[in-house]
Amino acid sequence: MTERKRRFSAGFGVFSLLLVLFLVVAVAGGILLNQRLRARFGEEERRLLDLRRETAAMERHLERTSALLGLYKNSLSRLDAYVLQFPRDRVGFFSAVESELTKYDVEVKRIAPAQATVSGRTAVTVEFEGPYYTILKAMADWRVMPVTVRVGSLSLAFSDNKGRVTGSTLLETVLEGEGER
Repeated sequence: MTERKRRFSAGFGVFSLLLVLFLVVAVAGGILLNQRLRARFGEEERRLLDLRRETAAMERHLERTSALLGLYKNSLSRLDAYVLQFPRDRVGFFSAVESELTKYDVEVKRIAPAQATVSGRTAVTVEFEGPYYTILKAMADWRVMPVTVRVGSLSLAFSDNKGRVTGSTLLETVLEGEGER
């Protein structure tokens, strides 16, 4: 072999060796890169799944909050429609209380001014007698009286075996233009 062929053959051998070595490194690097990318892809898939769960939970929370907000707005609009009316004077207050009881044929034994539990309010003590269920109806109507009333105290006692009761109550209100609101 000539010197030239020997050199060519040695150069070709070194080149072939380098080429094989390059291919081995490239394949090994590709395999390692593939494993790392798969691991990273798995992490990203888990993160994406977690984000989807959080999004669904937040959407459910938003729906509940929106429903509660709707209920709140509905309640607020009903409260805005409710107009509080206050009696102009004590006589008007006493008269309104008495008329609610006599409307149901409840006998008013005594009605007198009383000391209110809070300053700025006007109070009246009412003693009455009548059939138990009739008195309950009259008390239920106190909620829809033409003036705003607060029941400060109430006591009922049976007066006989025929279902009649005697009662005493302390009713309070705020006079128009006075006291707390």
